[in-house]
Amino acid sequence: MSCVRDLPQSAAEFFEGLNEPHQSLSLRLLAWCNEVAIAKGCKSKIVDGYTGMPSGYDNIPQLIFAEFHEAGRAVANSRLFSIPLRCDEKYPLTIILPKWRDIGNESVERGENGFRPTELTEFLSAPNQYF
Repeated sequence: MSCVRDLPQSAAEFFEGLNEPHQSLSLRLLAWCNEVAIAKGCKSKIVDGYTGMPSGYDNIPQLIFAEFHEAGRAVANSRLFSIPLRCDEKYPLTIILPKWRDIGNESVERGENGFRPTELTEFLSAPNQYF
């Protein structure tokens, strides 16, 4: 899992601990996230979590992709997306995008401050249909 080795330790451990098919899906997701983040000049970092996320993802540690100040905090409104470090039967592996990126796709679950595609494989096939 080459793209995992560059992640913060807790994120790397999470992704390496996933079973198939989640591990393969996570590699696709991470590759896409890294490609977009690099193009936008953003980096990744683990945060303790946010509130106002779609159901089941509040206060879950997340790998966020954003611009960061030297002090380590994300620059306001620079978060591209985040990956909650949660994957189970009820709350699957997903990506969360900030609310301001929502274009009204019907195949998403919304929270107060973000939304996620209901089917990650569909999102990865056509991300521009979601934001």
